[in-house]
Amino acid sequence: MCALHGMFYLLQSEGGGSSSSSSRVSEEEIRHSVLPMATDYLHTYLQDTTSPVGQCEQHAAAVWALAFYVLENFEHEVQVS
Repeated sequence: MCALHGMFYLLQSEGGGSSSSSSRVSEEEIRHSVLPMATDYLHTYLQDTTSPVGQCEQHAAAVWALAFYVLENFEHEVQVS
């Protein structure tokens, strides 16, 4: 669950802060590394019909929050199947 929150945080913080620091990761690097992991996780979790979706409400809420955030903010970069 922490990894899920971490992916969500990194995607939300994209574009925030100043880019003057050389140690900061660029927006494109974040998008190209975190977005595929997030979409793969969402695809796997939401397609799994054997796991009880309501088993952990906090996890399910985080998954749906991430799913809607990705669809709203990265619709041109994500293929919905």
